[in-house]
Amino acid sequence: MGNKDLAGRFLETAVRFRRGKLLSPALKIPRGEFYLMQQIAAYRAQRPEEPGVRVSVLSARAGMSMPAVSQMLNAMEEKGYAARALAEADRRMVYVALTERGEALRRAAMEDFEKTVNRAIARMGEEKTLQLIGLLDEWNGAMREMEQEDAEAAQGGGPA
Repeated sequence: MGNKDLAGRFLETAVRFRRGKLLSPALKIPRGEFYLMQQIAAYRAQRPEEPGVRVSVLSARAGMSMPAVSQMLNAMEEKGYAARALAEADRRMVYVALTERGEALRRAAMEDFEKTVNRAIARMGEEKTLQLIGLLDEWNGAMREMEQEDAEAAQGGGPA
């Protein structure tokens, strides 16, 4: 099979994977918002003494641009899932935390997500699931390396 065929098959698989329903439509929560909720909760669990997570830290943890994170946070705030607060010591620092409503939705969504994933794992088996995770991690690493190479080439650091 040639690279052109592989690229086509990969595109079809990636689109089908993205369309897969990992969360119940009844929860009415976009994947990106669910992912940010998970990132906020994980940070808060690691640093309970902090009033929330700074937007810049959330952006880095999620691997998303600051504008994309801000846009999602705006939507989450409008729905009452998250709240921003200014730091007492430095009013330029903004912290984000989940509201009670947001935390309740995050927990329900995580429970739903785990049920769906566990059903898929039961069909595929643990070994194949671990292989899939490993391959996806490897793929993402290769994509990050290529992005870095392209960025360096764009800055005059050599050919891409």
